[in-house]
Amino acid sequence: MFIKYLKNIQNIIQPNKDNNKYFEKPYKGHADQWFGGNTYAQHGEDIFLLNIFRLLKIDKPNYLDIGAHHPINISNTALLYKFGSRGVNVEANPNLIELFLQIRPEDKTINVGVSDLADEMNFYMIDDYSGRNTFEKLEADKFVTENPGFKITKVLKIKVITINEIVRNFFWKKPLDFLTIDVEGLDERIIRSLDFNLCRPKIICIETVDAVGNYNGKLKDFICENSYESLVHMGGNTLFADKSYIGLLR
Repeated sequence: MFIKYLKNIQNIIQPNKDNNKYFEKPYKGHADQWFGGNTYAQHGEDIFLLNIFRLLKIDKPNYLDIGAHHPINISNTALLYKFGSRGVNVEANPNLIELFLQIRPEDKTINVGVSDLADEMNFYMIDDYSGRNTFEKLEADKFVTENPGFKITKVLKIKVITINEIVRNFFWKKPLDFLTIDVEGLDERIIRSLDFNLCRPKIICIETVDAVGNYNGKLKDFICENSYESLVHMGGNTLFADKSYIGLLR
């Protein structure tokens, strides 16, 4: 009798393949979801971030998005913008700037590169809009070697400034809440050049795993040595919080 009962239960809880049709429809979210049912970030970092800032009691965190790439696609800051946050987008690719001006006109968007020294550098273009475009020749060569369908199509000379210069120009009145860096190879040089006495972002998101899966433990250690704590690893990114705020997050 008990075995027969178990079989009946299994029949009830077995997934019905016909139900897959419900997952094929675009999900419009639910009223009980604080931040809706959509994510623009590659691995859902934006939903995580909004929950973090809610715990920090910051409704509209400002941001500095270095290597912003696109105003919506795979953006860590698009959802923040949607909910009223404003910040600074830094993108080296001149082809993408007009999209920011159209879609996120209340942000500040600057068309420069960022590195540890102000200069002019070669920007290696995979194509006009690729997120793999980079100032690092080795990164570009590695990508096209591993993806034979791609090649370096052109090389542009792009002005490069430091992160400290950006902070002095845009965040001297109000402390920076969120810093996100994704620049295909220069991430570590940028964060190591940041003057933490000048600027201590409350939350940092930075790529700690490269395109072929190599983990940069030294980068994580450096950030933690500057009184940050690793919160979570999401895809290729690690998110850190200033230790001053860890009590609120716990």
